[in-house]
Amino acid sequence: MVFAYIDAAGDVLSIGTTAVDLATVQVELPTVTTRIDNAPSEVIAKGRIGKLFYHQKASGDGSDISHYIQVPHLNAYKQFRYEQIDKKDEVLIKQGFTHNGQVFSLSNNAQKTWLMLHQMRTLLPYPFNKTVLDDSLPSYTIANQAELETMAATILGTVNVIISSGDALKDSIRAATTKGTIDLIADTR
Repeated sequence: MVFAYIDAAGDVLSIGTTAVDLATVQVELPTVTTRIDNAPSEVIAKGRIGKLFYHQKASGDGSDISHYIQVPHLNAYKQFRYEQIDKKDEVLIKQGFTHNGQVFSLSNNAQKTWLMLHQMRTLLPYPFNKTVLDDSLPSYTIANQAELETMAATILGTVNVIISSGDALKDSIRAATTKGTIDLIADTR
C-alpha cells in the first residue's frame, strides 16, 4: 500500500510505503493536512524528491492516478524561477548606469574596464575620455580622480540595487510552499 500526505491545496508533500500518523509527519511538514492510505504506486514513481514532477490531487479519493495531475516539483520550479531572476539581473545591469546625464555600459567587458580604471585611479592621466553606452555621442571626459570615484560608487550602487532586488524576490520564492504562491511573486523590475 502507498501512503500520500497532502496539504490543503492538494499538493503531495510526501509519499511512502509505511503508514505514519499525521502528527509525526507534521513535525517535519507542518502544512500536511491529509493522509491518503491507498494512493496509486505511480505517485511514488513520479513524486520522489529530485524528480522533475510531483503530483497534485485534483479530484476523487486519491486511490487512482487519474485523481492526480502532474505539476513541476516545487524545488525544480523554484530553481527555474531563480534562473529567470538571474537573467533579468543581467539584462538590467547591461542597461548601464547614468552619470551626469550620460549612460555608460556595464557589459561584462565594461565592468572589467571600470574595475581596472578604479584600481589604477591614482596612476591615470587626467582628464581622459570614456565612451558612452550607445557610442553615438562624443566621448565623455572624466576630469579627475574624484569624478572617477563618484562613477565607481554609482556603478556599485546600481549593481547592488539590482542584485538586492533580485535577492529579495528569491527570498520570497524560497519561503513559498506552493507553486501557486510562487506564481504570485512577479519580477516587475
